[in-house]
Amino acid sequence: MWPRNAMFYQITEQKALPTHEDLMSFQFTPPASLEWTRSGWVPPQVSDDSLVYPLAPLTYLTLRTEDKVLPANVVNRHVAAYVHEIETEEKRSVGRKERLSIKERIIDDLLPRAFTRARNVNAYFHGSRLVLDTVVTSHTEALLPHVRGVLARPPRCVAQPSLMMTAWLADGTAPDGFKLADSAVLESPSDGAKVKLSGVDLTCEEVRNHIAAGKQVTELGLTYADRVRFVVTDDLRLKRIEWLDVLQEEAAGDHDATRLIVADQLQQIFDALVAAFGGYAE
Repeated sequence: MWPRNAMFYQITEQKALPTHEDLMSFQFTPPASLEWTRSGWVPPQVSDDSLVYPLAPLTYLTLRTEDKVLPANVVNRHVAAYVHEIETEEKRSVGRKERLSIKERIIDDLLPRAFTRARNVNAYFHGSRLVLDTVVTSHTEALLPHVRGVLARPPRCVAQPSLMMTAWLADGTAPDGFKLADSAVLESPSDGAKVKLSGVDLTCEEVRNHIAAGKQVTELGLTYADRVRFVVTDDLRLKRIEWLDVLQEEAAGDHDATRLIVADQLQQIFDALVAAFGGYAE
């Protein structure tokens, strides 16, 4: 209900908002016995069977993925036992090719009994944007192809976010509406060396020294309007979102009110960030 992450996509083409019927062809079913993974739509509302939850001006979707979990040490233990049995009973060594074949058979035998790991990616349409509660690009790549009639791309700004955030830290200031928090990641463009800062004063001399040495900010902790604390990345993803008490009190436990407040707040934050980075690039 209170997302911990947010990834924004600009909708470049949309024939219509998706309906329950549109999503039925990709409804979630668990992986078959010999499948490693499977994805599909599930109802955003646990108490509802619909694969779409409209809450004007929002439309919610949820993509579920289940992966089989088969630890390598379990497979290797079974392979070693089988190989040992062959070498003991048949008085011969097992070569690499035969060992690989044994491993494949054992995986086929264990896979139907493997545990599964499930994850849901919640998303919603809000005007010309698609917002996902994730910062993992592969989750987005799994979701977007199955939203029919919608084309979307990551946002691009006039100014390079990394350079702008580096300038903010060098000056010890943040753009209007924002305050510097206490975390950042700086990276050297030349050799990729990273410095991760947490729980520190970002206006201190140590930070300025890293910038003077040529490092650029790739992640920066910010607070918006004393209501939301988060980390913004150089590709405009929001991570580790913390919804401060004053905002949670406004929702007063109502799920729909919470969704609307969250969506409105994320839109305000993202619009303010885009403006701080010079607006959208054509």
